[in-house]
Amino acid sequence: MIRTAFGLADRELGVPVTSQTRFNIASVTKPMTTVLAIRLIEEGRLSLRDSIARWIPGFPSGDSITVAHLLGHRSGIPHEVIPDSEMVRPFTAAEVVERAKKLPLDFPPGARESYSSGG
Repeated sequence: MIRTAFGLADRELGVPVTSQTRFNIASVTKPMTTVLAIRLIEEGRLSLRDSIARWIPGFPSGDSITVAHLLGHRSGIPHEVIPDSEMVRPFTAAEVVERAKKLPLDFPPGARESYSSGG
């Protein structure tokens, strides 16, 4: 395996990028998630009507939140699940889900659309 890194992780401080450098890719993952969901739907392994309770038992209102709600920003899950003050460290998907479970929904699933990184 070849590992190569280029450029600076912090131009101001002159810190080079290494193979261990972490990047905050944030919303860049949303289009990738959509493509993966489409492929799973085509394979019959996922449906837009599936509730998230299928994969995350115990998620509040999980029986009412569908894959379609998540992809269309209509789930009611708040946009910010992790406060800005904590965004300097990486979180696993499981940690984000646990944080989201503790927050009230902004609105009933499907009632309206609101951009949601938490969803």
